[in-house]
Amino acid sequence: MILIHRNRPALRSLVTFLVLGALALCPAAPLTYADEVEDLIGNAAEAYRKGDLKNTLQLLSRAITDVQNRLSTTLAGFLPGAVEGWDRGEPEVSEFSSETGGLVVFGNLFSAAVAYTRSEGEGRMTVTLTNQPELTGIARANLQLLENPFFRDKAAEEAAETGVVVEAYTLEALRGMKQWREAEGAGEIALFVGEVLLQAEGTGLANFDELEALLGTADLGGLAGFAAGNSTP
Repeated sequence: MILIHRNRPALRSLVTFLVLGALALCPAAPLTYADEVEDLIGNAAEAYRKGDLKNTLQLLSRAITDVQNRLSTTLAGFLPGAVEGWDRGEPEVSEFSSETGGLVVFGNLFSAAVAYTRSEGEGRMTVTLTNQPELTGIARANLQLLENPFFRDKAAEEAAETGVVVEAYTLEALRGMKQWREAEGAGEIALFVGEVLLQAEGTGLANFDELEALLGTADLGGLAGFAAGNSTP
């Protein structure tokens, strides 16, 4: 997460840990849905008609978490693909369970991520897609700061002194921000696609172009349709 703060590396590491910690440690795989969700909703309606409210809630909770997990799997399909010179890991998706309180605790959240390691030499990049409101809220607040002339000038002054560039950024009409730390060969891009936050981070990079090239392989059009509610899982 791009933060306007002197201790950016520690805070950014914390945010990355929180996002990736919420992801299930298993590869995304095709799912067979049949009419499971529809059956659950139908059974919930029948239980409600019989006055069995407890079973109604349990069935609806299962239906909601099934749809939630399906959304995360769909989201993974918009992640970047193969990049020359980099080894792509298996996508990871958030996986919730109604038995562990997914309905109450997690609401309608969904996330997906994929990591890359340089084929030869050091280097790592990670792309995360999430609608986690705390993360997107912080990112939007930071973008508002960067769009304020006073804070924009302060960021430019700091860049001249430290070599750390933090500024507003656009990619294919998507608004967001970027950070590039030349001395470390590390950078970050954060873009807003509806309610979804797209975040790319990298270390051991030759230049900022490597992050841009990575995002160039993502299905940004499909992601925009998903965020607008036009994508059916």
